[in-house]
Amino acid sequence: VTENVRYAMPESRVGLFANVCGAYFLQLTKNIDGLAMSLYMSITGSTINCHDLVYTGLADHLVPTTVVGTLVEELENESPADLDSFFKSREQAVDLSKSVIYQNKDWIEKIFKDAPTVEIIDERVNKFVQENPGNEFLSGVKAQIDYNSPLSMKVNHRLYTLTVKNKWSIEDVSHQELSIIEKMFRSFSNNISAGILANLGAEKDRNSRPKWDPPTLATVTDKHLDDIFSPEGCQEFDFYALRK
Repeated sequence: VTENVRYAMPESRVGLFANVCGAYFLQLTKNIDGLAMSLYMSITGSTINCHDLVYTGLADHLVPTTVVGTLVEELENESPADLDSFFKSREQAVDLSKSVIYQNKDWIEKIFKDAPTVEIIDERVNKFVQENPGNEFLSGVKAQIDYNSPLSMKVNHRLYTLTVKNKWSIEDVSHQELSIIEKMFRSFSNNISAGILANLGAEKDRNSRPKWDPPTLATVTDKHLDDIFSPEGCQEFDFYALRK
């Protein structure tokens, strides 16, 4: 990665769930509890930077943008057998003072580790915010959870927790994601439309919390989740019908 790279799983902001097999690879991070990291990323939708990516092992090397052109030429001309050594000899040191994950690792694990429900996560965040007034990281996490789709956050929690518990492969996760996204588009497309408008629509539609359905964590029931995760009822779905 270069210093310009940013990474996020922001789907909870638009009424979807954090997919592209994030449940598989985010829990493989280093230097921090894997499930805590994956729940933090998927539930809050936080954006992390290049230093975070290398610190957590989501990227292997940090190289300056100024040498990318030279690197490409060298790769084409030399075809090095050991790519890790090739990039390591040209990489830039990670600045941990700029890593949000490194600076707030303890908070992330206190909030998201061994959290059986999203409600418990929400309770922990509210408690820590009250006990630590002025903490920008905690207040930011609270604002994200307060804004994001309650259904999406609960879907993320179940998917990411089941992936770790059942030791699902990347194929298992991708198959489950396909089933989930079909159910969410079929039954909760209003959430997706509202979320996209609030984040990417006209200026008059932005900066306000979408009218999520269900509206709160308490109103997202086990039946909602069981229906979404059920393998039954999956069929071809006309996504273009959403435009009508």
